[in-house]
Amino acid sequence: MTLLLNKRFLLIFAVAFTTLSAEAYKVKDINGKKVLIDLEGEKLFEGDTVISIDKTSSGPEIAGSAKVLQVRQTQAVAIISDGKFVIGKKIARKAAEPSAVEQAKAAAKETVTKPTKAEAEYPEDEEIYETSEQRRDRMRLAGDDTIVFRRDMLKVSLLGVFATDKISAKQADDTLPFQEWETVPMSGSGSGFALAFDYPSHWGITLRGVVGHEKLSVYGRSVDNNVCAGKTSSDCIANIDYLTLGGHLRFDLNISRLTLWAAGGMVFKSPTSKETTALRQEDIKVANSIVGSAGLDFAFNNRFFMPLAYEYHYSLNKSDTVPVIDHSAFMVGFGAKF
Repeated sequence: MTLLLNKRFLLIFAVAFTTLSAEAYKVKDINGKKVLIDLEGEKLFEGDTVISIDKTSSGPEIAGSAKVLQVRQTQAVAIISDGKFVIGKKIARKAAEPSAVEQAKAAAKETVTKPTKAEAEYPEDEEIYETSEQRRDRMRLAGDDTIVFRRDMLKVSLLGVFATDKISAKQADDTLPFQEWETVPMSGSGSGFALAFDYPSHWGITLRGVVGHEKLSVYGRSVDNNVCAGKTSSDCIANIDYLTLGGHLRFDLNISRLTLWAAGGMVFKSPTSKETTALRQEDIKVANSIVGSAGLDFAFNNRFFMPLAYEYHYSLNKSDTVPVIDHSAFMVGFGAKF
């Protein structure tokens, strides 16, 4: 009995220390076949193979393996080759295969015949990294054009806002004894800027917050009588500056460099300055709208991107005197991931 226990212990010891390297990592997130790995202060290189280990009654067994495609500072992305991985579980690099750096060292030593004084051999502890040009050439020759982009980072975008507005105001003239009412349509365009924050959650939904400034500028003309500017003019205007604050739920569809998205939420607009000959002062207050939006983010790399978006605002401030409030906006800008 003691002999059998000793043999089993030796078998477990051999599997644990000949299959795995000394480094241990942790699975942070899984998206389809992609695994996000927390390096936990250890090193990992592109081309390495990581494996997940299950403890069974007969000893440790390999539950899954994945190939590392990209390494960024404290995290790495790998594609599952077979088996399964579990979020939060420790994994390790497969030591039976040399790392990408070790393979590069071996290839370099094979091509070097007689080192000269001006071209010394690489020290044993020096790491040889593949340049971006070499990586592109290697991937092109291998027929592999896969590029893995980070999806778990906070996005911050500075946006230029270009808006169109339509408003109608119901006005009465000074005809006696019975006033005549006229609804004056007004329209115009305005511009502004916004700062957007997009934070991906673990539920597959991105939480989007937007703060900004926009200007409403519309003009219209009454047809029959002077109904604006205290019933002295047929020219009706409204120029209002707003500070805006919005919150949205955003749904993303990732296709290579593109992130297509649609969102819904609310926006609140607080007037900071106003000039009008058509609206009553009590009609100019904090504006509330339900917002539907759609857009795309084009990634230049894993840090910078260009956002494009369209928004439509359904106003909750319509009334008998202001029966039409219509606002839509197109936004373009520049963004970064953090």
